[in-house]
Amino acid sequence: MKKFLSVIGVAVFTLAGASAEPLITWNFNGQSDYGTSPYNATGTGVAGVLSRGAGVGSSSSGSIAANAWGGTSFTASSYASAVLAEEYFTFTLTAAPGNTMSIAGIDAYALRWSSTAPQSAQWEFSLNGDTFTPIGSAFTIHGGGSASQAAQGAIDLTSYDLVDIDSITFRLVVWGATNTLGNLYFDGRTGSRPSAFTIQGTSAPIPEPSTWLLLGAGVAIVVIFCRRKKGIAPAILTPNS
Repeated sequence: MKKFLSVIGVAVFTLAGASAEPLITWNFNGQSDYGTSPYNATGTGVAGVLSRGAGVGSSSSGSIAANAWGGTSFTASSYASAVLAEEYFTFTLTAAPGNTMSIAGIDAYALRWSSTAPQSAQWEFSLNGDTFTPIGSAFTIHGGGSASQAAQGAIDLTSYDLVDIDSITFRLVVWGATNTLGNLYFDGRTGSRPSAFTIQGTSAPIPEPSTWLLLGAGVAIVVIFCRRKKGIAPAILTPNS
């Protein structure tokens, strides 16, 4: 019986999934001219596509940063107008056929900007590609005045219950540029700040129906055994119960 219980325990742990690990990564070092869009990345059991929204430009008469991925031509003055104008960076994660994924968070990353770039941003996600849920509150990218860069803190997504999903879309909506020549990027330079963009989570095969049936039968046997050991008769369901 102890051996049987051990097998059941291992099965439960396996179906629950392992602890979070790097699920997929985009490396921006080596990107130029605002970067490739769409920019594909492949992780373990997951594919990802990073793109500029339709309202974000990728050509400029001004200087363009190297080792960075981003855009220009921002015009929105508010969150609502940015969404309407599709001024955002967006990426979609899709589990491999026969797999599901669970998302735990976004690692620390770095943003880089020109002095007239968008000053505010909001992260959000969607499980259907239409309705988006905000992740925390809008935040300030910079206060204007000069070009610079800064590391952004990691984002914990465990409270959003993004477990056993097939696909998910994230976007970073930005607004508040003071000139359409303003540039905003994910920074890919190496150094003290992050040079890549990584999603933490897990991916695992979808259990076959027979696996769930076997596990359920095993749990039922364990419950009956424990009740009998305690001198409690197993409950019997009747049509009136």
